[in-house]
Amino acid sequence: MVFRDPPSHTRLRKVLSPYLTREAVERLAPDIEDIANTLIDGFQDNEELELMASYANILPAEVLRRLLGFSSGHEEVIQQASNDISRAIDCVITEESIAGGARGMRAMVAVISEEIAAHRKGGCSGLLASLLKHCDQDKVIDETELIGMVMLLLFAGFETSSLLIGHGVYQLLHDSEQLSLLLKEPPLARSATDEAMRIGSPGQLIGRTVLEDCELGGKQLKKGDDMMFVLASANRDLVIHDRPNQFDIRRKVSMQAGFGFGIHFCIGATLARLEARIALQTLVRRLPHLALDDKGVKWTERIAIYGPQALHLRTNTARRGERQ
Repeated sequence: MVFRDPPSHTRLRKVLSPYLTREAVERLAPDIEDIANTLIDGFQDNEELELMASYANILPAEVLRRLLGFSSGHEEVIQQASNDISRAIDCVITEESIAGGARGMRAMVAVISEEIAAHRKGGCSGLLASLLKHCDQDKVIDETELIGMVMLLLFAGFETSSLLIGHGVYQLLHDSEQLSLLLKEPPLARSATDEAMRIGSPGQLIGRTVLEDCELGGKQLKKGDDMMFVLASANRDLVIHDRPNQFDIRRKVSMQAGFGFGIHFCIGATLARLEARIALQTLVRRLPHLALDDKGVKWTERIAIYGPQALHLRTNTARRGERQ
């Protein structure tokens, strides 16, 4: 879908979009809250934790597993495959990263094909079962397109969501005033999520191909030229955002490019926002005295997709909140 133009892109998006509307996604909120609380139950008594491995990576992966109706046991394979693919599509690539990307694609296809075969036997529910009907019964999509659609959800829905959660937590703990504000006003988790996406968008840039000769920013562009749009730069545009380098959870983010734009606007944006909002809100409520550890944060070594690879935190186990 990402690499298709209309009318093919329109057809594919029309199949998937009804399952990712705001109303459909909001029904997942109780499940997401349960996942967040269960994960926190597992580490709340630890004096130290690495947030990405303990929380931010697991939450979106489990949400996707439940949404799609996948069986458990594929999580590590999908995570590794996602990492391999993202390295292969980065701005700086090597023979090793290309080979890793191909390996990741094969691993992802194998998992999806296994789940499709299990779903065809019947008795399964979830988004994959619904999409399978569009393939086997309605014939609106073929199996290759079905696999590509599910792969898009797994790849884009896992890593970018986990990095958004990690970066949101980092920004809150980096600015104690913003953290205190969120603790006093929990509904600000919604705007905190948008602000985290604006100031630390996991997707840093996207490529496009010019369809006809034109002029943009005083530059002449020819049909077929390749272009790169730096979303991270657009999200800190002084013309649009006041104090663009400041993290402010009260900011009304009317425009931000983190989810792309136009017909290719991220189809899972509503789900990503909901996951991040609940993840942030639940974490700071349950562990209000989290702090950055001296080990600090390790950032990904990629350009196109960027965020915390490891985020080391300290807790105050004597002062924690309970499940709600």
